[in-house]
Amino acid sequence: MKLTPQHDRFAQEVAAGKSQADAYRIAYPRSVKWKPSSVWESASKLASKVSPRIEELRAELAAQSMWSKEQSVKVLAEIAMRAEKDADRVRAVAELNRMHGFEAETTVVHKGPNGPIEIRRVHDLTDDQLAAIALGSRG
Repeated sequence: MKLTPQHDRFAQEVAAGKSQADAYRIAYPRSVKWKPSSVWESASKLASKVSPRIEELRAELAAQSMWSKEQSVKVLAEIAMRAEKDADRVRAVAELNRMHGFEAETTVVHKGPNGPIEIRRVHDLTDDQLAAIALGSRG
């Protein structure tokens, strides 16, 4: 199917992250005056027509990405394995866990050398608290 300039503009906007309705209003400026339900219906129909182009554009954008999730994981894993400070290693592991959806929402209590430490999020801990946790886990 040959795309019109408006179809391609719509696909570009959706691939870039705009909602279908917003992309439709950009590609078809007169639709700004339409009822929202009319825009949504037209945008939905057009999205199904041009979905191969949207996916093509998304793939191009992903390939152009300067920093991928895989690169982030590699760098953080390296820090977690080789950082000089225990606190840096713990933070790297915490970030890796967050990236993979392993961040706990519950409160954890760690019994450190200076008393219990209540942990809600590792990012909220001080370097001293992280070091206490790291040292406590070795013993």
